[in-house]
Amino acid sequence: MSGSDLSILLTGAAGYVGSYIQPMLSAIGRRRVDVLDADITAPDLEVPDVDVVIHLAGRLNSFAGAESEIERINHEGTVNLARRCRRGTHFVFLSTDQVFASDPERIYAESDTIAPETAYGRSKAAAEAFLLANMERVTILRTSVLYGYSHPRRRNTIEFIESKLRAGETIDLFSDVFACPTYIGDLAACIERAISDGVYGTHHACGGEFVSRCDIAEALCESRGYPRELIRPVPRPAASNIPRYIHMRQSPAMSDLLTVRLADYLQLGSSPSAMAAASP
Repeated sequence: MSGSDLSILLTGAAGYVGSYIQPMLSAIGRRRVDVLDADITAPDLEVPDVDVVIHLAGRLNSFAGAESEIERINHEGTVNLARRCRRGTHFVFLSTDQVFASDPERIYAESDTIAPETAYGRSKAAAEAFLLANMERVTILRTSVLYGYSHPRRRNTIEFIESKLRAGETIDLFSDVFACPTYIGDLAACIERAISDGVYGTHHACGGEFVSRCDIAEALCESRGYPRELIRPVPRPAASNIPRYIHMRQSPAMSDLLTVRLADYLQLGSSPSAMAAASP
């Protein structure tokens, strides 16, 4: 839809992804970007007629409340929002690698069977299923372990690890929890492609490296000179709700945008100029 007027509605604008992409979306000419701050589960929810809905609002896997609240917001809220969109709206939904089961041997493609092991994964999987069955134009972007800038209210995994290392504190890190950390600028580029080029369906928008929490800490020590002795590898407790091994293959439709490597990012730093330099 490049070159024509485009109206976009954004949910979760105050979150980690929303705070990053809202100014990016607004900076592109001939667009109107509005924010929906209302409770997406409300029975009287009103959704304006727009060309694109980018749905980012939801409860994270780290949510400390009841699992039923994760289901209510992530699944029921998505259904409620989608049902109030006009026919033909392009619905862009941010999903997760946690729709898959932990498997150290698998590299998951979009067509592989989903089998979520967490309440968060189940809520996202249920929302995906509804959207694919009921929306004419839908883009589902599954991503993992986002990083790339400092959000005032949400500290990402890399920031948390570095805060401990910077303070000289020993930190216990799971040696058996692996994922594909994803640079926020790369994910933003995938969202932009989806809406500007009309890329529909389910896509894996994730980094190309399959690394553990210990690997991330090792990269921080290597690039920024922290003592490696501060890293204490530990196995993930059985009671943890973090899946151990979820390795997604990047979508062919997005892989040329998902290029930032963790080590390169850490060498550049997280200033705005460095983030721009790391972008594809």
